[in-house]
Amino acid sequence: MKNTENIYSSTTENIGKSNNSISIKTGIYCGLGLVFYFIVMRLLNLHQVIELHYFNIVVLFFGLRYAIKHIISKNGEIRYFEGLKSGVIVTLISIFMFNLFMILYETIIDPSFLSFLSENIVSGHLFSTQQIIISVFGILTIEGLSSGFILTFMLMQFYKAESSSTK
Repeated sequence: MKNTENIYSSTTENIGKSNNSISIKTGIYCGLGLVFYFIVMRLLNLHQVIELHYFNIVVLFFGLRYAIKHIISKNGEIRYFEGLKSGVIVTLISIFMFNLFMILYETIIDPSFLSFLSENIVSGHLFSTQQIIISVFGILTIEGLSSGFILTFMLMQFYKAESSSTK
């Protein structure tokens, strides 16, 4: 009996590690996708159209969907909390990468973009440069995390039902 428990324990541990590596890789690719989208918008001179940054949700959606579907194709199913964990990992990594890029962009690559942001933030002229950078970082983090968590929850409602109905 103990032998089968050890086998089961090590199997689920290996699956968890494999799922984490899928989530980490997907988070990196999704973060690169967010950065790539911003660069394309910059090249088209559309990076100052604030409404277009909502397309980041679409990039994040496809990254989350890919991670969950990849885990399902590899394991045959996905447990609900394992899927939520995968979504959180993808979201955290991609949002962290994008925020890091935005800090570099606003401070080194194009500091004039920071003045554009300060003009468009309510009472932005009252804040210092560091406060605006922190505000933008906070806004992007809250927006990205809430979008990622909601999208993960929605996707898991769909894929949970799909993987349990195939049994």
